[in-house]
Amino acid sequence: MTNAFEQYMDNRPYRHKLQEAYISRIVDTMDIKDLVQYAFDTLDEQMNELTDEQLYSDVKDVYPDLLENE
Repeated sequence: MTNAFEQYMDNRPYRHKLQEAYISRIVDTMDIKDLVQYAFDTLDEQMNELTDEQLYSDVKDVYPDLLENE
């Protein structure tokens, strides 16, 4: 790696600001459809990590009506 990259990696506050600016730019260029899809995909990935019991408990706590037809 270049010396500039090594200096960048040693400067964590700069990295944090760069990361925030990069995320903001990505989000700013997304339309609502893209944002909704991103939220859905992210939640789906996170919930895939839950056990069946954790998922059931979360649904029961937040949206118990989803369990009424079960």
